[in-house]
Amino acid sequence: MPIQAVSFDFDGTIANSVNAIRKANIVIAKMLASILSMDEELVVKCLERKAKKLSLKGKYDRALWIRETLDYLNKKVKETTINLLVRKYWTYVISHTLLYSDTEYTIATLKKKGYLVAILTNTDGTIGVKRKRISKLISKDLFDAIVIAGEDTDNPKPHPEAVSDLTIHLNTFKHF
Repeated sequence: MPIQAVSFDFDGTIANSVNAIRKANIVIAKMLASILSMDEELVVKCLERKAKKLSLKGKYDRALWIRETLDYLNKKVKETTINLLVRKYWTYVISHTLLYSDTEYTIATLKKKGYLVAILTNTDGTIGVKRKRISKLISKDLFDAIVIAGEDTDNPKPHPEAVSDLTIHLNTFKHF
């Protein structure tokens, strides 16, 4: 059976966002440390640990990361403060994420060769944020399908539901 479609993840594959995400964690942790009048290094380390732990469990909601950090530190802030920190986080990530230099060329080459091209990526934890990030960087018209696991599906990757949903969007499920 010949290959019909190629799918890409977004963060770290199409978009060079790894450093932006890491630095955004530091930015909001420092803001949180200032709000709490706590040592920046302690809050940064705590948030980074919580982010890693929750990401490994498929929990990408940045507000949850902040709440878990606050619980660990035995501190509280208003929900509006958490929402502000989350908005600052995504503003930073969006403004500091770039396409890899060969992304558009690679996609165009695959399309010219007749392949279906898709994005299969996980939610950012807040519905709509990942689509916004994608649309800020690259035209959705370049893709035959974009599936955001955890938003378009009940479960994030690596759950097979995400791949199954993508094959339905691409109409390749008969051959999968």
